[in-house]
Amino acid sequence: MRNDTWLILLVAIWPLTQQQPQLGTVRFETSCAAAVADDFNHAVALLHSFEYDEAREVFAEVSRHDPQCAMAKWGEASANTSRASSYSKECRRATA
Repeated sequence: MRNDTWLILLVAIWPLTQQQPQLGTVRFETSCAAAVADDFNHAVALLHSFEYDEAREVFAEVSRHDPQCAMAKWGEASANTSRASSYSKECRRATA
């Protein structure tokens, strides 16, 4: 391919590599501070979309802003457990 063809192909594909995951809408009622409710719900949506690392980071941020938010700690633990479980399944498949 000529160089200009590669450039056109790169320009066409680039936006696809920059897309964020499409998340559903989540609304959990918690006893957490109202100021962290949107972030908490976003983290739950990430968790349910298998975006474990990102979910864990957002849950940790919620916990920093509202240390009394026990559900943020639950979210961090869930994200860590889910991630570990998925890695374990991949390892079993690789050695089978």
